[in-house]
Amino acid sequence: MKRILLASSPIALVAALWIFVDQNRARFPDPVAIHWGISGAPDGFASLESQLVLTTATLALVGFLWATVVF
Repeated sequence: MKRILLASSPIALVAALWIFVDQNRARFPDPVAIHWGISGAPDGFASLESQLVLTTATLALVGFLWATVVF
């Protein structure tokens, strides 16, 4: 049971991220700053949806690797 909980924790993290963003969508800027220059000013932007997709894909990949290590 402990291994299943460990393996499924990244899935719960992704679900919590999507629920949080969905409930607070008005508080997030669109476009979102994704890169900052050496001066600290943002110089790269992406839409909120594309940033969420990228974050979800990254967390899914990490979750898959984590589940592989756990099992």
